[in-house]
Amino acid sequence: MVKPHHPPSDRALRFVVWQFVRVMVQLEKIGVKSHAFRAWRDQWQKLDRRLTRLGQSNRAGFSKLMMEEEVVIDKLSPEEVSDVRRALDTVIRQINGEVQSRDIDDETSAGLEFELTELATLRDQVRAMAPAPRRRAASRRPARPARKAKPAPE
Repeated sequence: MVKPHHPPSDRALRFVVWQFVRVMVQLEKIGVKSHAFRAWRDQWQKLDRRLTRLGQSNRAGFSKLMMEEEVVIDKLSPEEVSDVRRALDTVIRQINGEVQSRDIDDETSAGLEFELTELATLRDQVRAMAPAPRRRAASRRPARPARKAKPAPE
């Protein structure tokens, strides 16, 4: 987990640990093709090992880590921002599918609705980090004079 020694920049992203887990599991499926996965792999593997140990020995510690602690990634590249946005889009679609399933109970549905809300908020933050699409610069050439229509042959 990265804990900033200074306030995060406008290119920093704060994940609650469970959100980071959701994103990294999705990025793991893409693997080395993902800029974010390559950049954050070591951090992810350390966190995953810690979560696995806590899950086996300390459920309260596991829950606290997942729900109350954060992972802060500072200075995301445009490629990392794009990877996270795509991963969040995919995870949100998957969760929406689970919510639509009639095979889940009310408690599970409520938990998934919570995740959807939080992930959608995170996705909005990520979208705000994406650079604005480039617009084609207006031509600096002077406009051509309008052509006169040729008379139709008789």
